[in-house]
Amino acid sequence: MTQADRRPQAVAPRGLRLRAQEPEDLEILSALLQDAVGRVGDVRWNAAERRFLLPLQRFRWEEAERDERVLAALAFENVRSAQAKGLRPGGPSSTNSTALNLLSVEFRRDPASGAEPADEESGAPARSPGGEILLLCSGGAAFRLKVEALEASLTDLAPPRAAAHRPRHAQNMTLAREGLLRRLFKTKGAE
Repeated sequence: MTQADRRPQAVAPRGLRLRAQEPEDLEILSALLQDAVGRVGDVRWNAAERRFLLPLQRFRWEEAERDERVLAALAFENVRSAQAKGLRPGGPSSTNSTALNLLSVEFRRDPASGAEPADEESGAPARSPGGEILLLCSGGAAFRLKVEALEASLTDLAPPRAAAHRPRHAQNMTLAREGLLRRLFKTKGAE
């Protein structure tokens, strides 16, 4: 089995498989991942492959009528370095079973790494700019990934299951998330 064979594969027939290569795409992933939960011990950073992987149980915000969670993998490619904050050895967030509650995923463009234009001869797409990806979690925990180019994926890995409860937020956060999801699914349905 090669390393590529061990990468997550979607098994849920109605699950999401999304990619983000632009900051606007990452905003949609962030909306879908709000309140996703995972464990510190499941986070994987492979420096040789320049890959960061975070398995999560995400709330299915795209299914407004149902309260469900689904096992999903959030992966980032082209990662030059990964740092964690708020996960101190011996501290409250240091054990492998410690829960992470993802609040948002943000991208900060590196002004010095402008996007590469598309190659008209070969038809190769433009390469997105480099910068930092911030994964902000409750309790002050965070991950900072320095990336050569923005390349993220969100893949549902299993069928959904009933959630114990629906996460609650301030009205402005809920409206912003719902606006992004409406834009995503309205655009997808129109194609």
